[in-house]
Amino acid sequence: MEKRILSALALLVILSTFSSAVVINEFTVDPQTDWDKDGSISTTKDEWFELFNDGNTTIDLTNWTVFLNDNTNATEFLEGTILPGEYLTILNPEGSQSNDGQLILYNSLDQLIDSVTYGDWDDGNESDNAPDGNANDYTDECLSRMPNAQDTDNDKNDFIKTRCTYGSENGITPPNEQSLLVTIAGRIVFDILPRQLNFGIVQPGSTDNPALNGPIIFNVTGSEQDVNVEITNVTGYPFEDGLRIDNNPALGSHWFIPYTSPIVNATPTLDVPEEAPPGQAEGTIVYTVTGPTP
Repeated sequence: MEKRILSALALLVILSTFSSAVVINEFTVDPQTDWDKDGSISTTKDEWFELFNDGNTTIDLTNWTVFLNDNTNATEFLEGTILPGEYLTILNPEGSQSNDGQLILYNSLDQLIDSVTYGDWDDGNESDNAPDGNANDYTDECLSRMPNAQDTDNDKNDFIKTRCTYGSENGITPPNEQSLLVTIAGRIVFDILPRQLNFGIVQPGSTDNPALNGPIIFNVTGSEQDVNVEITNVTGYPFEDGLRIDNNPALGSHWFIPYTSPIVNATPTLDVPEEAPPGQAEGTIVYTVTGPTP
């Protein structure tokens, strides 16, 4: 692998010579999400990186490689094609990535196409490295090019720590999330705004505690198969502890929605702690839909 360890000067020369529209667009080395859906979060199996074709032609990735350069160097061999505007995500790549390291993309001729160095990894010029990959929760789980696909050849300028947008445009709120907002004062205003399953209806807030704000209406009209909906993440104070749906903790709440009876109502309530300070509290609720979406 010694031939792959290039000086910073060589990297700049080769990048300018063998330019390509394919970029390393986003990746996580400290997963906070069960990306492989096996029921647990793993620091190895839930790692992934994403490529994006920002050009106008289809790229054949046969014999392309991604070299994952850290304390446990590994090479991921690619295959298939990537269409213009398409994202290709490699889940659970070879090796186990560290919070400081480097990803290097080569084409089938072993020419350098793109690279990103993050954290304290020494590539000859640490001053332009992207942030390290350490994450506190899902809000800073990924290192992402921002704006999407931006490539100035300066990783510090191109990458930020942010929420992941697996297989989609960076900086866009995932469609399976709802925003949560509560104003803790004499009057409680409690908003839930569904984004998927067609639409949701939110009634006015309540002066009571627990606050009643609903119902949420899931509508899967147009689906030809049954679907399951499950709340898979709730964040933000006091939602993570106080949010309940149909008298059950929000996290883990689930519904089976038959396509023959596609509308299901869910009633959210929120227990606001007495010690909660006045002001607005914001959070998110994430749900997973199993089965075809409308």
